[in-house]
Amino acid sequence: MYEDTPDLERRVTDDHRRRAGELMSAVERGDCGALRALLEGVEAEEDDGLVEPGTASEVATYLVLSAAQLGQAGVIGVLSEFDADLEEADGVRKGTPLMHAANNGEAAAVRALVECGADVEATDDNGYTALMVAVFSDRASAAEALLEGGAAVDALDRAG
Repeated sequence: MYEDTPDLERRVTDDHRRRAGELMSAVERGDCGALRALLEGVEAEEDDGLVEPGTASEVATYLVLSAAQLGQAGVIGVLSEFDADLEEADGVRKGTPLMHAANNGEAAAVRALVECGADVEATDDNGYTALMVAVFSDRASAAEALLEGGAAVDALDRAG
């Protein structure tokens, strides 16, 4: 949303922090109505020229990883409606939201991500797919959801 510059702290207001907290709280509670209303407010600010175009999508993208980790399937659907990037990788091992949902055994979130178009064959830094992550983590229900979503059983990681 903001470039990483020395004056970032001056540009991020208490209102920004409050709204970020409200957005994350809605994700954590699985409150799809509140989340939709908050994101629609961001879109209205885009229309009014108060924030840059694409800000609502960017915010949705930031939230989708948390929704996946928490198993908030309905929230994932709302975030997808606001064009969240379902392939946005984390900064650690480049795991996608689908991989995080699989790792946590969140089968409903896995299904929601697949239904919204997440790539079941995306790989992290190790070359692991979400199915590999689910199997390594002993998450049978997530693995089953991935298989139902078309995940390949013969994919190879970087080691082969």
